[in-house]
Amino acid sequence: MAIHTHFFWEALTDSEDPHDRKPGNYTARSIEMDFESLDHLRTEFLEVADAMFGNGFVWLMKPKTPGGLKILATYNAGSPYSVAAPRRDDRDMATFNGRQVGTDLLSAGMNVDSLGPGGGRYAGSFGNFSSARANLFVGALDAEPILCVNVWQHQWLPDYGMFGKREYLTAWWDSIDWKMVESRHNHVEWEQDRRVNRSRGRQQYTGLTAAVQGGL
Repeated sequence: MAIHTHFFWEALTDSEDPHDRKPGNYTARSIEMDFESLDHLRTEFLEVADAMFGNGFVWLMKPKTPGGLKILATYNAGSPYSVAAPRRDDRDMATFNGRQVGTDLLSAGMNVDSLGPGGGRYAGSFGNFSSARANLFVGALDAEPILCVNVWQHQWLPDYGMFGKREYLTAWWDSIDWKMVESRHNHVEWEQDRRVNRSRGRQQYTGLTAAVQGGL
């Protein structure tokens, strides 16, 4: 929760600099790809935030590919991060049949490994609870947050009153530090580029090594 609140405040500004008041080049590109225009993003984002019944945050999420911006609503202290618990499970434990989960776990432990001497249950890196399993729910959003608004009642109720949530959201949008959003946006894409280049480098090194060894 503290991380969410810090993330929210970090992207606010009272600067009058026009560069801080509009999306940077890379963020603007992604917005145009996925929402057509900044006005469309604003309308959809504020509608989602205004419609939330209860406390939570609304996030603008960025996957590790060009474009792909998504709006994500999380209630209470729900995390937007794809590595957060309980995403180690391969299904949504909040909506899945609990009795079926118990049956699946019991039967998973009874699988026999015919490769082992005399058979045996799968374990370690082959087990049902190993780190090799997918760390996201099926269909989960694999992206990182670049912007959020806090819609907990204590954030807007004292200053804007019982019916002032929309006014608060409008004031928040007009105070976004797009320079910070641009920095977060680019960090997500650059991290992916760094991983891709590192992978290519390993492949090139492996190929070069094989070629040299083959010529010896």
